[in-house]
Amino acid sequence: MKRSLIFLYIKGNKKSEQLASDLFASGLFWLERKNYETALEALLECHRLGYRQEETENIILENCYLPYRNQYKQTYFKNMELLANYPYIYRRDYPDFDELSYEFIPFSASRYIIYDRNKGAFIADFDSKISLNLSQCKPNDVIMIKNEFQLDNIIACENKTWASQPYLWAKIPLFLFYQDFDEFAEYLQVLDLSLALESERLVFLFGRTELEQYFSEPQALLPQRLLNVWDQENDDLVKFISQQYNRKLEDINDLQDRLYSYYSAITRNELLESIASGNPRILFFTSRFTTALQYYTRDCASACDQLGIPNQVLIEKSNLHRVSGHNWLKVLNDFKPDIIFSIDHFRWEYPFLPDNIIYVCWVQDALPTIASQESAAKIGPLDFVLNAFVSYPNFFRDFAYPSEAIIEAPIVANPCIYKSYSLDQEEKDRYSANICAFSNTGNPQIGLDYCLTLISDSPIYSDLEKIFKLAYRDMYESFYQENIIYSLEDYRRFLLNHLGAHNLSIPAKHLDYLAQNWRQEVGFRMLRSIPLEWLHERSYDMKLWGREWVDHPVLADYAQGVAANGETLSRIINACKIVIGTNPVVTTHPRVGESILSNSFYLAYSIPAENDWANIRKYLIEDQEIVFAYNREDLYKKVDYYLENEVERRQIVHRGHKKILENLTYEALINRVLKEIHRKLKNVGNGV
Repeated sequence: MKRSLIFLYIKGNKKSEQLASDLFASGLFWLERKNYETALEALLECHRLGYRQEETENIILENCYLPYRNQYKQTYFKNMELLANYPYIYRRDYPDFDELSYEFIPFSASRYIIYDRNKGAFIADFDSKISLNLSQCKPNDVIMIKNEFQLDNIIACENKTWASQPYLWAKIPLFLFYQDFDEFAEYLQVLDLSLALESERLVFLFGRTELEQYFSEPQALLPQRLLNVWDQENDDLVKFISQQYNRKLEDINDLQDRLYSYYSAITRNELLESIASGNPRILFFTSRFTTALQYYTRDCASACDQLGIPNQVLIEKSNLHRVSGHNWLKVLNDFKPDIIFSIDHFRWEYPFLPDNIIYVCWVQDALPTIASQESAAKIGPLDFVLNAFVSYPNFFRDFAYPSEAIIEAPIVANPCIYKSYSLDQEEKDRYSANICAFSNTGNPQIGLDYCLTLISDSPIYSDLEKIFKLAYRDMYESFYQENIIYSLEDYRRFLLNHLGAHNLSIPAKHLDYLAQNWRQEVGFRMLRSIPLEWLHERSYDMKLWGREWVDHPVLADYAQGVAANGETLSRIINACKIVIGTNPVVTTHPRVGESILSNSFYLAYSIPAENDWANIRKYLIEDQEIVFAYNREDLYKKVDYYLENEVERRQIVHRGHKKILENLTYEALINRVLKEIHRKLKNVGNGV
């Protein structure tokens, strides 16, 4: 007979006092036989009837809680440790375990009875497997769940709203709102948060004050849907989120009016005076979802700090925040910049920007939006384009950019970060090598795999796959034997020949697209990899830093992981005698200045002059301040020579160091750009 029928029988045939007595005896009977679920049901009913309550409590707690207490304690401390390092929880004043009042009594595999020892009462029945209705949730939805303690529901909501982002570290938040922090802390005894926290998408908010603080930030994404809210019209949380949407709209309108009122009164003479003073207010804009660009922007701002130029950097606060138009408007109104400075993005991409504010775009990549006559036509009288392609001025001429907007601006280095460091023994053991190289894109096989995805939907995929793999093998063998191609036209011809050899042809626009990607993803990776494979043949003491080396078919044993940009990178370089540069597009690469300022010898693999978009020889004298290798044997010869001749190696580093400090720092760049902008604006005349 099932226990529910047993108790129906008892309750239906006994008076209250006799019923309680029988329930008590029944509970002890089942407890002795370790049938805890049945025993608990009897003893809890007995307690509810008021029969021998203190004794009943003690029996339940001693037999059904105390055996699990250490387990709860371990879970609680584990969660505290996880949350101590978790970036999106802002309260960490957890009570000591002995201060907790909830005692969780297992009733079944997923169900607990909660005894509150402060109240001396059994207060709740917690079932950790009650499902939440997530049918309306979609990928990329921003969700807030109210007072949710069912861990499976939280993880299910994470999975339901997950979607691939343009960058791996960009994420959509999932908000968990709790009215009572102390109650949340109690449940940390029975919830293992480790799996839920792995995605780093959960944002924990406690009480009205934290809600207001979090969503007062213009970069905060507002929830699109609220769960666990049963009264959608009257719930305070619903009202609060609705108020935030309305407040943001009102704020945007007000900020726009104030912004245009302020900037409409600015004249060209005032801009000239601001620049001439040496203290124009510069707003730098970048994104944490870039790789190197955010660090170049950081270094520009650092240079302004060194020069005493007021500046601010607009960047996402975290992987869960976004720079929005609202955020832009607020920063513009608060900071009132004279100049906006961005890398690889133009003014026209931000239509809310006033026309009469100076906009500087430092072009470092030939993106489609940059290699465009349409973009060139949108360049206005207060727009300036900094050209990092210092050996390829025709790039901007070919797309009809106005010459008066172009300012030469090579890639430079930050001497405040990249400098000589004293290394401890652990760093020497970890970083030291005769040779090191840095690249996050050094495995050609990854490039081939990517190119195969571009043709995966083709009806002739199997044929194209065979051709691509043959082309990959042929290019690799050719490059390894130093028969290297660089230009896009050469890559186009290379693929066309391989297709023709198998009696296949594809439309010209598709061929151009594939050639561009093959060059970027396969060819350039080979050019980064093969000189290092040559060094591998001679078994040099070498360390390779970057994402892809760990899976490289030849060079995996040299892989050291990713080198964090900044001081860590400089310390790694300090420990290395020779840095090998294998960038396939420019020899004026950031690593040149970073290596030399970090007291390491930089040996660049040469790019033919017609293919080198930024030739470092324009700034450093070959064989006096920098050294190049021109082929495989020359690479061996110069590596051996400069490893053996330390004095000469250090002399070249010293001379290069001096030249870089004079001309190729961010301070020098900022000063030069401001002078050029002032000169160009002054030549145009007065009036906006």
